[in-house]
Amino acid sequence: MLFFTMKQPQIFTPNGDNVNDKFIVRGKFIKALKMTIYDRWGNAIFYDEAESYPNSAANQDENTVIGWDGTMNTGTKALEGSYVYKIEITDTIGQTTIKEGGLLLAY
Repeated sequence: MLFFTMKQPQIFTPNGDNVNDKFIVRGKFIKALKMTIYDRWGNAIFYDEAESYPNSAANQDENTVIGWDGTMNTGTKALEGSYVYKIEITDTIGQTTIKEGGLLLAY
């Protein structure tokens, strides 16, 4: 049984005010996680993965889980606008779940 949630709403604002600064995934029974962020043209601009994910809500914060702070893998900040995410989660019994959706980046 997999249970996970997106911490942030569909819009996030990585402006350093500690409110909706990072798009992250929290959940129970997560063993591994892969996150890809795509721009409006379908280019993957951010990718990260973890083969060992913190399995306790007490251990899941912005410093211990995978998340996107608006920075592309090139190290530059992404432009404000719409993006698509794809999150692949493998749970503790080996079942894989894929979640896709849209989000809005605003500074």
